[in-house]
Amino acid sequence: MDNDDNLRIYRAWAPVYDLVMGPFSSRARQQAIKLLDLRPSEQLLIPGVGTGMDLPLIPPGISIVGVDISREMLAKAYLRVDGRQVTLLEMDAPGIGFCGRQL
Repeated sequence: MDNDDNLRIYRAWAPVYDLVMGPFSSRARQQAIKLLDLRPSEQLLIPGVGTGMDLPLIPPGISIVGVDISREMLAKAYLRVDGRQVTLLEMDAPGIGFCGRQL
């Protein structure tokens, strides 16, 4: 599968993704966020942010960058930003050019 195939799939799934996947992934999402043990002023990168189901689970004070290839999925994620420090980027996760070091 290439990105064109993925885009077609995500475009079709975007309207119903949360209804279908939400109930099955809710507990795992909650556990994953808990395991991150995030602290205020930390930064979090979410490659494949999708519809942003993780966003409401992330503690306040975290700077979030969410990346997804699907504009339709990101449009739904945008509705979950809710005043948080979130940047949503339409791009393919393998193309992320972040580099740096912890100071």
